[in-house]
Amino acid sequence: MKDRDHLAGDTFTAADLLVSSCIGWYLQFKLLEPRPAFIRFVELHRNRPAAQRANELDGPILEKRG
Repeated sequence: MKDRDHLAGDTFTAADLLVSSCIGWYLQFKLLEPRPAFIRFVELHRNRPAAQRANELDGPILEKRG
């Protein structure tokens, strides 16, 4: 991941989605050392417009579950 934005090639793929979400989960629960490359990779993919839109849509649903 160091110095790479994507795992396979030069475009976003399902592999990026899966791995960035898994690493993000492990970082959130302190199950993985927060290395700069991990943090950068997760933040890069969390900040994608599609990810932000998905969070906007999920927000009200998650709030109802409280």
